Amino acid sequence: MYETLILSIAAAEAAALVTTRRLWRAAAFAVLITAVVVHAALVLGLPALACALPALFGAAWFVWAEADARAAGIVVRWAVAVAVIAVLTPTEAGIMPLFSDESTLFAQEAARPLEASFAAVFLLTVPANRLVAAVLQCARGGGGEPLRAHRGAQPGGVCGTGPADVLETGPADVLEADGGASAPAARRGLSGGRWIGPLERLLIVLMAASGPEAAIAAIIAAKGVIRFPEVSKDDTGEKAEEFLIGSLVSWGLAVAAAVFITSIAQGAWPAPAEPVSGM
Repeated sequence: MYETLILSIAAAEAAALVTTRRLWRAAAFAVLITAVVVHAALVLGLPALACALPALFGAAWFVWAEADARAAGIVVRWAVAVAVIAVLTPTEAGIMPLFSDESTLFAQEAARPLEASFAAVFLLTVPANRLVAAVLQCARGGGGEPLRAHRGAQPGGVCGTGPADVLETGPADVLEADGGASAPAARRGLSGGRWIGPLERLLIVLMAASGPEAAIAAIIAAKGVIRFPEVSKDDTGEKAEEFLIGSLVSWGLAVAAAVFITSIAQGAWPAPAEPVSGM
């Protein structure tokens, strides 16, 4: 069931990037979540329960995101998702037979971890940038305010004419994370990061999968070298703290994704047992 769950979350996050209009975002999510359910049932071979429950979770995620634009709301939403995924992620083949049925004609069990991995990689890009920016805003004491990268943000996460007019976001509002502040907040925080953060997280996942730990250390060191001139000019130490918090969150997300991908890969494709040599 973890496959449909992470695909549903990815669908909700992708719909938020399609357009700045709430109605079109809702329509995009409806199309994407329907595609996820149909794909999970017909292609991945999951039973009805394993398709419906994650779809409901994805719908709740989308509605929650539309109704609560606060930075604290983003952090809590992600914390809940990580906890649920951690519980559902298999650590060995056949650990959850109730949600791993292969009764459909077109069932492709091998595609399950692959597609879940693609969804996890997508979540490490712009959605993860939003989370890092939300954590930084909470650290500055602005957890109860809308994420500052949202255009036209007003207290309570509302803009427009009524309480249902939740903050509008779109591709133009990509957050600058990776230990950096969003554009409106860049005056008192670190600048840049909208590309560095996703690339860093993706490289860490790739290196973790292939094994060269020294390469991961090199990536982390390079980031410190790039940020050092800007951080060293701040006598208050706020930028250093911001850099550390943003970096730890970004690295934590990358490590969590690497553990998730490794766990589902081992569960779907366990290593073959070594033959026992005879006497």
